[in-house]
Amino acid sequence: MDHSEVSELSLVEKLKEPSDFQLWTFKVNILFKSQGLYSIVCGEVKAPEQGSSDYAAYVKNDAKAQKIIITPVDRIPLTHILTCENAFSMYCKLCDIYERDALQQKFYLMQEFFGYRYTAGVDLVTHVSKLDNLVFRLKILGNDIPENMLISRILTTLPERYSYFNSAWESTPVESKTVANLTARLIAKEKTSADSRTETDVVAFKAVMKKCYKCGSDKHLVGFHKTDAASKKQGVSAVKCFSYQKTRHMAWDFPIKVKNCSICKKNQPRGNRLLLPQKHEQEIAGYLSGGRL
Repeated sequence: MDHSEVSELSLVEKLKEPSDFQLWTFKVNILFKSQGLYSIVCGEVKAPEQGSSDYAAYVKNDAKAQKIIITPVDRIPLTHILTCENAFSMYCKLCDIYERDALQQKFYLMQEFFGYRYTAGVDLVTHVSKLDNLVFRLKILGNDIPENMLISRILTTLPERYSYFNSAWESTPVESKTVANLTARLIAKEKTSADSRTETDVVAFKAVMKKCYKCGSDKHLVGFHKTDAASKKQGVSAVKCFSYQKTRHMAWDFPIKVKNCSICKKNQPRGNRLLLPQKHEQEIAGYLSGGRL
């Protein structure tokens, strides 16, 4: 068996549990047919007599078939075929063991198919492929699901935002109502819906962001540029401190807080200069004349 055949075997998932058997059988049967070994595995070609001209070729092909069987088989299933002498007996033994649970598997798969629900965050291609995979597994077990039933399950399990799609699908010509066509249209709708949501988010963000229409900055509004004559020369904003009605500083920059004025015995607001005692007047005057304000 050359390198390409070995790489093909590596693509077949190992047979571990009864639920893996149908898919495993499907894949190994394709390998048997691609290499002309299917008739040996099915018992259609019997072993010729030893010493005949065909015996050596049969033994070689049977060994190839056995290798295809045992390579993608896990340790526990492998113990069931240790006593088998040829590929036909190996294959029949595995079928006898794992096909006993076929009826139970049909029940579980049918239950999963009709109870399937859309999972939030999953794209529509994955959603459709999961349902399609259930139909495929049921088909291997001999239970065919009609295409119109699969289409119905896909439509009834779509997210709420695609509820309008049912009426659009009803207007589709009968000959175009296929799973392939439905999947293609859902992919297109999903892409269009995603693009429109992205555009809406960008517009909403722009609407919330406020900027100064004079300079375009988002750090302030246009009132920041209103300057008095003294501030224009230095390019300083004339926004005034609400406490002292002075420019070049804000109220939160001023450290002096007057409490319990000794004259009126009350808490005085910082901007009420008329009621401040002389001591406070001198401190404020010195602070206002300092270099920082």
